[in-house]
Amino acid sequence: SLRDYCEFAEKSVDENQSLKIIMDKVGVYDCDKLEAKIGKKLNLSYQGVESIKPISFLKALVKLDLTGNIITDIRGLEKNRNLRKVELSENLIEDISPLFSLPSIEKIEADRTNVASISAGDLPFSLKRLSLKETPYARDMVASAKAPEDSRVRICDSFSRKCVQSSKQEVSWSDSLSM
Repeated sequence: SLRDYCEFAEKSVDENQSLKIIMDKVGVYDCDKLEAKIGKKLNLSYQGVESIKPISFLKALVKLDLTGNIITDIRGLEKNRNLRKVELSENLIEDISPLFSLPSIEKIEADRTNVASISAGDLPFSLKRLSLKETPYARDMVASAKAPEDSRVRICDSFSRKCVQSSKQEVSWSDSLSM
């Protein structure tokens, strides 16, 4: 539970850092009231978040923005069964597969991360958009002119200013920006 995690985090400097960021952002310093105050949306973009562990206890979350932090591992977010939209761009993440088990996930943005591979066969049926712009995966896909197997995935590389999608047609760079 979040209450148990709060008690644990008070004793650990590493765990306390992310919890303190959340509390500061929301303006609530009582763990018993924190989840109710956060509700369904949490925006922690550019806050220096390192660990998602306290977030994994926020069961009501539907939308989560973690853009621009220093997160390397998102294991635990699969516990947030109500998540529909997750923004992870500009983090050090290499693996986004924990999100693929979420039953209602509709949108994942992981642009400018270290994601180097995904298995299209693992993508959830509910997923409507996966964005992996400027990732090692995107550079490899665009450079090899390989198209992702799944029509919901569009891969773009800003260096070459090209995109590919499942139709195996190149998509113009300006079209990719409006996606």
